[in-house]
Amino acid sequence: MKRKFNKKELRRISAVFIACIVLLLGCGGAAKTSSADYAAAGSYYAPSADYDEVWAEEAYDSETAAAIENYTGEGNTYHSDTVKQKLIQNIYATVRVENPAEAADSIKEYAEGTGGYLLNSVSNYNTETNNGYAELTIRIPTGTGDQMKAFLGEIGKIESTSTDAQDVTNEYYDLQIRIEQGKEELKQLNELLARCETIEEVLAVRNQISYLQSEVESMEGQYRRLSELTSYDTMYITLYPVVNLVETKDEGRFMTFTEFWSGLLNGLKTSLRVVVNGLGYVLIFLATILLPLLVFGGIIYGVVRLIIFLVKKSNGKKRAKRQKKAEEKKRQQELRVQAAQQKAQQNQQSPQQPPVQK
Repeated sequence: MKRKFNKKELRRISAVFIACIVLLLGCGGAAKTSSADYAAAGSYYAPSADYDEVWAEEAYDSETAAAIENYTGEGNTYHSDTVKQKLIQNIYATVRVENPAEAADSIKEYAEGTGGYLLNSVSNYNTETNNGYAELTIRIPTGTGDQMKAFLGEIGKIESTSTDAQDVTNEYYDLQIRIEQGKEELKQLNELLARCETIEEVLAVRNQISYLQSEVESMEGQYRRLSELTSYDTMYITLYPVVNLVETKDEGRFMTFTEFWSGLLNGLKTSLRVVVNGLGYVLIFLATILLPLLVFGGIIYGVVRLIIFLVKKSNGKKRAKRQKKAEEKKRQQELRVQAAQQKAQQNQQSPQQPPVQK
């Protein structure tokens, strides 16, 4: 009879698996923990003595098994003398050829013959004038860069070459180890799921499986991308035509009238073209630089004039109000003076009454 997990045991199991997942994913993409870290997580997750051998037998080739065996555990590094270095390498070359278009086709065929392929190409070459260029981006198997450079030297003259590389050895093998750790965890989770009896147990374990499965699939995608980038070198090739200088003989003869007239007309045309183009550039400059400045200045001028008008209008209203108030005050004073004068006249015209005797 299968043993039934109680809630306390179920919580303990979930906590253990969460700790395992945290150790697996690491902090900031760390891919490997030390033996002390495994021991701190509990004896449940601590790898056994033959853990690396199981990986090597079931899922790894000899190269990856060597990476696991020689993992230093410090800074996610490996012994470089036992593990194949993984590089993302870019090669740049500039070549002079007789015909860039034909040379581009030859390079494409040669790259395909070595197991590579054309990523993209651009051709801007005119066969009539022998002007222009062609650019190719090809992917060639890692380690065939010198072979491709030798071929470029055969079809033309190499003017410059350069190479830059990014070492992704740690990331490459870390992903392999993390993927296998994740698969081992999934295997253990599936075994645990088979022993679950209650719905709570099944849901808890399935949630762990779903989360871990998505992480493993994400790491597998990163691993495939790194594998493709480290299996092929990217080569950027620029092709230019060879400049052929034509030698002429001048025996010191006088130029003919036709040559003189033709040269004079060409000179006048050139001068006229320079003048017209110069005026055109000036107009373009005015339209590009000065016209926006004039528009902006006109807007500022209009705003300033509007502010001045509003200020003058406001001051005029205040001045008219003060003038009206002063006129009103003056009129009232005149009325008071007139009233006083009229009262004085009335007093003069009326006879004085004798004082009353008691």
